[in-house]
Amino acid sequence: MTEKLAVYTSKFLALFALTYVSALSIFLWHQPEAPEELLQKK
Repeated sequence: MTEKLAVYTSKFLALFALTYVSALSIFLWHQPEAPEELLQKK
């Protein structure tokens, strides 16, 4: 039971990390300007 839980946990963490990284890369890709430039304009 513990081994199954470990496998499910590792799979979930891997899927979560993959989703987070892909979402972050898409978000940064669609940014027209760098965040530093936006902060300097304000």
